[in-house]
Amino acid sequence: MGRKPKPPWGELLGRPIERWFRRDDPRHGEAAENDAIAERSRKMLLLKKLYGANNWYNLVLKITSELDDALTIVDPPPRRTDEKAAKWRGAEGLQFLDEFDALREAMEAKVGHEVCVEAVLAEHQEVCERYSKMKPDVLKKNYYEALRHHRKSTKAGAK
Repeated sequence: MGRKPKPPWGELLGRPIERWFRRDDPRHGEAAENDAIAERSRKMLLLKKLYGANNWYNLVLKITSELDDALTIVDPPPRRTDEKAAKWRGAEGLQFLDEFDALREAMEAKVGHEVCVEAVLAEHQEVCERYSKMKPDVLKKNYYEALRHHRKSTKAGAK
């Protein structure tokens, strides 16, 4: 086992506290123990003063927070404002779904069977300049965002 790491307060507290007593006299042992406890209390008061703690709990909290980040309280990172998602929940998303449905119906009539979402989206990207530069996976995500919002809200309104 290696050496203990140096404490955050450096050499402020000095060396470990030693009991000074004669082993053959039990009365001296009790006095030595009391002296050692008093010395430890004095060192703890130095730590309280160093950390500006007004009670023992705050002292422990400040020291442990310094040693372990898991105890510090931090603000969360700012929430990402996803304006694009809101766009697909609005009029543009509804228009996109209408265009998608019309294209899907035309494709299904042409091939004679159901066409998968990816095929319709790929065709939609080719036909519509607005979506030509969009990555296929992003377009698919936006399609489902619009679908989730508009189809859910129309079902809720029908009840």
